[in-house]
Formats: sequence, structure tokens, C-alpha cells
Amino acid sequence: MKTIIPLTRKDLMRETNCPHYTISYLTLTQRLPIIHKADGKGDVNLYHPDAVDIIKHYLSRIMGLTDEN
Repeated sequence: MKTIIPLTRKDLMRETNCPHYTISYLTLTQRLPIIHKADGKGDVNLYHPDAVDIIKHYLSRIMGLTDEN
């Protein structure tokens, strides 16, 4: 079985080169897969690694900001 390494919002920002508010928007509209939802202050959302591809697709389709490799 393959181990999934969860990502934080900071990791997603680093991987996709997008602003924090884009990740917040996609989280609030339930478009990003979340492994662990934050329970309160000081806790963080942990995202599935597939969230990187979803964000890159969103940026390329909506804003045209990503460079496709």
C-alpha cells in the first residue's frame, strides 16, 4: 500500500506558485480533496497530493497563470 503524504496550504502555494486566496477559494467551494479538516485555531487543513493537479488545472483554465511542463 502506498503512503499518502499530506500537504499544507504552504506546500500547495510552493508547488503551484499561486496565492493563498486561490487555495482558500478552492477549499471553500469544496474542489480540493482534504485528508484532515482543521478543527479550530492552530490546526491546519491537510490536502491530498492530487490537490496540486487540481490547482494547476484551475489556474491554467481560468487565469492562464501556470506554465505547463
